[in-house]
Amino acid sequence: MAKLASPWRLFAVALALSACAEEVAPAAPAPTPDVVVDVVDEGPPVETHLAAELEGYVPGPMAMRRLTRVQYVATIRALFGDDLEVLPPTEVDLRVQGLYTVGASSTSLTPAGAERYELAARQIAAEVLSSERRDTLIACTPVAPEEADDDCAGEFVAEVAPRVLRRALRSGEAEVYIALARSTTETVDSFYEGLEATLVAWLLSPDFLFIQERALPPAGSE
Repeated sequence: MAKLASPWRLFAVALALSACAEEVAPAAPAPTPDVVVDVVDEGPPVETHLAAELEGYVPGPMAMRRLTRVQYVATIRALFGDDLEVLPPTEVDLRVQGLYTVGASSTSLTPAGAERYELAARQIAAEVLSSERRDTLIACTPVAPEEADDDCAGEFVAEVAPRVLRRALRSGEAEVYIALARSTTETVDSFYEGLEATLVAWLLSPDFLFIQERALPPAGSE
């Protein structure tokens, strides 16, 4: 692998890559409460109860919840295999109202924690793209292992990126990751290290490290 860069620089690169293109189209909104689901015995329809319960309701603020240590390790293993050795984050999980997941929305990221995330991401990328494991993650073979192959890198990006980032890729985003893989390959003369660079970027992205709550407009609104 190439020489380690500053963890904050890597985080800046990952953040820039995650915001490099247009926003993905919002998913279809969930059914509104005025849809009749069932009828209570000799009572008003269910939607009447829902409307009464929602009257005057003020939702809490949206938040970005950092993955807890347990969630981080479990997510990595769910993506790449239960037998994968994972360095757990060193950031302290904060318990709020008795729950770590609530406290995760008010935690910060320290320089030491950033270094740990970078080290873990590099270790994970090197392991899952090693000659012993890469066939389970990528089906294609590059033209030459020391040369860039945009078609094969594109297959890797299309298959793996949405799973790691937990969202669909934005318009033009895949091309940015393919270019990152190509430039890294041309620097270190290794196609698979080029793929490692893209995987490290995803694992350092806020889309992976944080669970993001996204609001959708009410049905029928502009």
